[in-house]
Parts: sequence; C-alpha cells; structure tokens
Amino acid sequence: MSFHGSPPSSPSAGKSLDTNMLACEVKRTEKINWTPYLREYISNGYAEHPDLYTDDFRLLDELRNDCIYLEYNEKALNRLIK
Repeated sequence: MSFHGSPPSSPSAGKSLDTNMLACEVKRTEKINWTPYLREYISNGYAEHPDLYTDDFRLLDELRNDCIYLEYNEKALNRLIK
C-alpha cells in the first residue's frame, strides 16, 4: 500500500490546542533550627550525650540554609554536591 499526496491528518489538525493549566504559588519554607529536636531525640532514643554531635548539628543547619537561600552560581552548586 502506498500513499500518494498528503499524509493522513490527525484529529486535532487545524484546531488550536487548549490546555488546562493550574496556577500554583511557589512553595516556600521557613528557617528553622533542628538542633533542639535532634538533641532531645538523640538523648532519649540513643542514651548518648547530644554534645557529641554539635558539629553535625551545625553542618545540617548550614546545608539546609544553603538549599533554601541558594545562590545561582557554580561555586554554590559545588558546595551542595560535596
């Protein structure tokens, strides 16, 4: 079977495409400090002194803030990848 002439048209050929779009606001977050909650969890759940994790708490807060207030450059992106 061979087709001569124009190819078969699709059902929407010649019609404008209508789309249904839902407009949503950009999701935002607030700055929070995880340290008090993590200290309590470690103390109660693992029976360890939470001061052993002070540097980890600081790092976690810094990384979260870096993600929230992300600068748009290569240096900032490389920090998040590490």
